[in-house]
Amino acid sequence: MVRLRTIEQAYKDIKNADENSSITRNYIRTLVSNQVIPARKSGRKWLINMDILEHYLEQGSNIDGKA
Repeated sequence: MVRLRTIEQAYKDIKNADENSSITRNYIRTLVSNQVIPARKSGRKWLINMDILEHYLEQGSNIDGKA
């Protein structure tokens, strides 16, 4: 099952998992607007696949697993 979240929901999920995380809403928004991570527009909100976001955050800019 795909875990789609809005930017706000994604931020809250990350903060719930790690309250000391330095990730901000703006950082996630920047990743989406710069097309670093894929997202879908639904009305006025962007939907993010949490698995992709978490993978990106774990791997850094190496999102495809390539050097």
